[in-house]
Amino acid sequence: MSEGFNIEFTLKNAIMKASDGAYQVDFKQAQEAKSSLDLKIVRYGFKTTGGPEDATSAELEVEFTRAEGEMVSIHFPDDFKTQEGFELKTYPLERLKKEGALSVELLDNAFNAVVDMYFLSRAED
Repeated sequence: MSEGFNIEFTLKNAIMKASDGAYQVDFKQAQEAKSSLDLKIVRYGFKTTGGPEDATSAELEVEFTRAEGEMVSIHFPDDFKTQEGFELKTYPLERLKKEGALSVELLDNAFNAVVDMYFLSRAED
């Protein structure tokens, strides 16, 4: 994989890991897809958290819609702040600007957390 953030690669890996291989990702046009789960990435990027040195975290909002119409929206980091043991990973903004791999790490962690939360909530149903 070339350097930089690859949303398709990250999403595919997060879903395969969270579902223990039960789900696979196939990127098709919406009208061609015959899946029972649609994902809409509402936004992804970074935001400063107000910490020292302009501490910056990933921000991600994903909507999951099942075939029967049920929609679940998960926002990182807001929906995780009340979870026991959750510690928001941040880096100083200036460091993120110089070290792109750290930005990729933050986004990867956010995608994994969101997908894990979705599949864990489905397991509890």
